[in-house]
Amino acid sequence: MKLTLQIAICALLPGLAQAQWTGNATEGTPVCITNNTTAKTSIVTYRDPLGNQYLAWEDERDAANNSVDIYFQKLNADGTIAYAAAGVPACIQTARQRNHSMTTDGAGGVVIVWEDERAGSGNTDIYAQRINAAGTPLWGAEGTKLITAAGNQTIPRVVPFDADNFLMIWRDDRNDGVTGQDIYFSIRANATGAAVGSSERILTEAAGDQSNFQVAKNGSATFIVWEDYRLGTSNRDIYGSQINAAGDIVAGWDAGGKAICTATGNQLAPQLAPDGGSGAYFVWGDQRISANDSNIFLAHLLANGSLATGAWPADGLQITDAALNQTNPRICADGIGNAIVSWGDGRQGLTNRDIYAQKVLGNGTISYVANGISIVTAIRNQPGSVTQGFNMVSNGTGGAIVVWEDARISTSDYQIYAQNFTGTGIKLWPDVATEEGAAVNIGVGNQRSPSIFEVVNEKVTIVWEDSRTSSNGEILANQLNFDGTLPVSWLMLSGSWEKQLPQLQWQIATTDRLSRFIVERSTDGGINFVEAGQLFATTTSAQSSYQFTDNYLGNNPLWYRVKAMYANGNAEKSPIVFLQKNSNAVANKAEARFDQQRNALYLKLPPATVYEMQLVAINGKVMQKSRLPLGTGSWMIMDTHTLTPGSYVVALTGADGQRTTFQFIKFN
Repeated sequence: MKLTLQIAICALLPGLAQAQWTGNATEGTPVCITNNTTAKTSIVTYRDPLGNQYLAWEDERDAANNSVDIYFQKLNADGTIAYAAAGVPACIQTARQRNHSMTTDGAGGVVIVWEDERAGSGNTDIYAQRINAAGTPLWGAEGTKLITAAGNQTIPRVVPFDADNFLMIWRDDRNDGVTGQDIYFSIRANATGAAVGSSERILTEAAGDQSNFQVAKNGSATFIVWEDYRLGTSNRDIYGSQINAAGDIVAGWDAGGKAICTATGNQLAPQLAPDGGSGAYFVWGDQRISANDSNIFLAHLLANGSLATGAWPADGLQITDAALNQTNPRICADGIGNAIVSWGDGRQGLTNRDIYAQKVLGNGTISYVANGISIVTAIRNQPGSVTQGFNMVSNGTGGAIVVWEDARISTSDYQIYAQNFTGTGIKLWPDVATEEGAAVNIGVGNQRSPSIFEVVNEKVTIVWEDSRTSSNGEILANQLNFDGTLPVSWLMLSGSWEKQLPQLQWQIATTDRLSRFIVERSTDGGINFVEAGQLFATTTSAQSSYQFTDNYLGNNPLWYRVKAMYANGNAEKSPIVFLQKNSNAVANKAEARFDQQRNALYLKLPPATVYEMQLVAINGKVMQKSRLPLGTGSWMIMDTHTLTPGSYVVALTGADGQRTTFQFIKFN
């Protein structure tokens, strides 16, 4: 296992000079900023089983050649980007590449698929690119062609199939004059993209078009849902299917699709989520009453295609009957067998859209108040579009987090807000001024189309299209803590001795949500800390610097950390600062420190010295052995995210044979 070693830019404390979360709701952390005014849109996010955060988008930087390309980036947990600042091109072929989807390649990278117009109008094909963990495209600069049939193959969607393969589903019009637009699927190898078994199989080729399909994985099964036109364009229905671990359509899910709802009028914009067992929930906007009075309906089907036990009507359970239109639902599982649904809500009028949510138990019982709880009811539109502009994920504790574009300030100055609510429908993120969600980004210009990653360690990452410098020319991100606060960005943290007293200096990106700092001291190696004193935080969105002198006359060495306290009582701890009064005593000795929060090992070598490093697991296995760069007296950073949790020993051996050892425990 190879660990990455970096020289710290800031010699005062390792790691603090690296780019990270800004902690500032007016700025945002750059994900892709290029020196042009071309749009970057249709952001797709994916978190793989290893916890890596990937995103891909459509990029018009080559618009002069009438080209839309697919670019890609990996976002680290600390807010740094893993690859080139402008992103990695998955495909830069002339013509348009769009409607992309992404899944794991089973080896720390991803597979991206898209529809591609390089063969000309009326012959759109499906291409793919595999990008490894280092950010290197493996299937050529232009990707590899997966489907070669006549006509148009569009809107590909991919999910993992098993450890070695992925499942791809797409819309296909090769029989457009006979059966309309159909849905096909294929199993493909992660390593090469080659077909496994039959290269193309028909999921449905019923009369009329089948469109707007969605895919979700549930264990070894894959569920699909779509809008179905077999009864006409003014009587669209909801159909679904299930593919098992063998790659076959499951018995009980009729050939050509299982009818989920065939009520009169149009049923639109279906979404789905696994039910925590072996079935799935299906939700849609429903116009059975009137095209001007759309409502939200939900169905719960078991693995065999039958309705779940409980109060589940044949054509779906109505979960809202509010005035005017409720449309474009989102859905997620709550982790204990129930469904959480959110939707765009027009009960206050077309120019004052809101977002509402409802929880439905596995037996069909409505959990929240009738017609749902309000997620946001600020003035003007939330979200900005009838069909898009908000997303939702489970919060991991029985509730959900919703993120949306928000016009409360101006319809020409959209901002990004979010709300976290519990399994019982209690909202957790009131904004201090408006009580209408937590501000993710309130910078100048338009922030639109937010996407959200799955919650990990009670933190959520949100990315969006940003036009503060040009028309959607940037992609920015922010991370929120579980309480809705932005993380503290420690720009600098150092310690020194002033008049025989220990002194700390630190700088952070913003203190607009902090109340005070608590400085803590340890005399036992950073194991136990006591309070040394407090400082009030200045209320500003700009960078702020602080200094604290500890009137401590006891023994040294000492270890310090700073707790940044939010107004709501929550806290974030800084890395630990080590202070030794006799600086010469440590100047000629190699040092090592481990930071659990940053998941990094810090090494400092005396100037102009050469050391060998050996990293050994508690079972005696040598994890890494290497010669370190020439010592400078500054800290070096070794990323340890790839190490499994456990106990380790670092041995540093100098050219003179002097050996320093350091043991640490990695918890996650």
